Amino acid sequence: EPLRLLLALLLIALPATAQVRGVASVEYGDYSQLGYSSSLYGAGLGLEWRTPVSEVSVDGTWTPSMKNGETATSIGVHGQALARLGAFLVGAGASTSWLTTEGYAKSGTRWTASVGADLGVGPGTLRLLGTYTGPVSDENRLRGETAAWRYEAPLSAHTSLRGGMNVSWWTVTEPWGETDRVTWVSTVGVTFGGVQ
Repeated sequence: EPLRLLLALLLIALPATAQVRGVASVEYGDYSQLGYSSSLYGAGLGLEWRTPVSEVSVDGTWTPSMKNGETATSIGVHGQALARLGAFLVGAGASTSWLTTEGYAKSGTRWTASVGADLGVGPGTLRLLGTYTGPVSDENRLRGETAAWRYEAPLSAHTSLRGGMNVSWWTVTEPWGETDRVTWVSTVGVTFGGVQ
């Protein structure tokens, strides 16, 4: 009984302590080993729903670029849920991406599993996150590990500035066999809403 009562009170209290924040970001990276132009730019928008014990985020990115010498546009949508265990994080998510070029179009859906930690550093928070990505529906069966860091510092009571970088080590299935590739992307963004 006491455990059920505690759980009921927790479920009632969580929405009251939840914060919803918007995120706007720009990114720059190198996906040339996947056939893209070496200077890759993009923009993103997202929402984050946070409680003291969890975080759910959904974001979308738009990236105009060149792929294999053709003008290309990439759109991606990613969702992730993380549980907070003190400073530690553990969670899972999914992503879908669409690529359109002058000659063809393709899409892929993938799942993710992540572990990491949020560490208080100076006036802000340093997040370290390791993620494994696996294919659900993807003709190239793109899969691999990503190491990421992100630092976020408050600008005011309701806004913060964040910046970070991730490096990914991919295995790609081609008609002639499997190959290993490396990509990286750095991101700068602003969050708004909630209490920083």
